[in-house]
Amino acid sequence: MDPLQKAETESKKNEILASEMLLIQKFLDRGQAEKAWNAMRSIYPKYPEKPEILNLTGLIHLALDNNLKAIRVFRKSFKLKPKTSTGLNLSSAYISYGNYQKARKILVQLIKSGQSYKYPERLWHNLALTWEKQKNHRKALRYYKKGLKANPTYVLSLTRVGDIYLKTKKKAQAVRYYSKASQFCPGCFEPVNSLVSVWLSDGKYSQAVSLLRKFLSKEQKDILPKERKKARSLLRLAQKVSLKNNRK
Repeated sequence: MDPLQKAETESKKNEILASEMLLIQKFLDRGQAEKAWNAMRSIYPKYPEKPEILNLTGLIHLALDNNLKAIRVFRKSFKLKPKTSTGLNLSSAYISYGNYQKARKILVQLIKSGQSYKYPERLWHNLALTWEKQKNHRKALRYYKKGLKANPTYVLSLTRVGDIYLKTKKKAQAVRYYSKASQFCPGCFEPVNSLVSVWLSDGKYSQAVSLLRKFLSKEQKDILPKERKKARSLLRLAQKVSLKNNRK
């Protein structure tokens, strides 16, 4: 095979691989981790030293709750190519496994490194999460809010802050953060679920029903099927409670 043919063949192989990786990522984004793994199984053994393949494989294992496998491949990927995003993924695997100290060590190193990273709020979020998991709400709030300074619209941190305020009996602050999260991500179910729970406990049935109807409206097209199913079930409950209350 002459050099030109070899280059063309290599180019086609790379195009096919990029297409396969994109499909796998779409499966993950849709919450279809099993399909992602089925698609990856034939690819992974061919590229045992390719950081991008290792990183994507780690994300699949993380979604499947195979935390030790995720840690192993993320560590290998990070060693081969120490990208901030891979280090962040490794910290997520350690958090899922319950090793918060190792997760913190990685995150602190990444934050102190000063490397340019598009999503610094995610580093702060994971750091905060390690403290929240250990029930240190003061430190957790401090780091969540550092992340929110970097990105005030980061829904995951807004929701976690709301959860902490709710646990510490600061309901007004919890509602404020849940509302912000819902506002910034109208198709995210978690803050909606939390808001509805608070409003139902406070007897604000019409607000709960209205929010759920808005969430399930035709305008919200990107909701995962399992999230939509949960929202419909919660709407039926809210309507039932509302109707029962009106009859009293």
